[in-house]
Amino acid sequence: MDEPENFRVPAAPNESVVRGRVVRIRPTPEGLGAIWDVELKEAEEVENLANLARSRVGETVSIYIHPDLKVKIRVEDFIEARILFQGDERGGAFFLKGQDVRPLKR
Repeated sequence: MDEPENFRVPAAPNESVVRGRVVRIRPTPEGLGAIWDVELKEAEEVENLANLARSRVGETVSIYIHPDLKVKIRVEDFIEARILFQGDERGGAFFLKGQDVRPLKR
């Protein structure tokens, strides 16, 4: 039996605590929130959830930031953030979880 063309498998429940340097901040295409491009240095597991950021350490990833974030982050800040991946095998994106981000001292 053939699968329908729009059949997709969503990403498993996942979260990661990542550390890295913010290299660029830009608005989202919709104008709500921001996208941070972060050079990942570390990605740790959260409890028993999949760590989908681990394979991206050493790369720059885009993280979508909701418009209600209260923490002020600037380009060149080194941060620690809890993120999750939403999407399927055809694509998706990383998103900040809640307000869980903080600048780190170098």
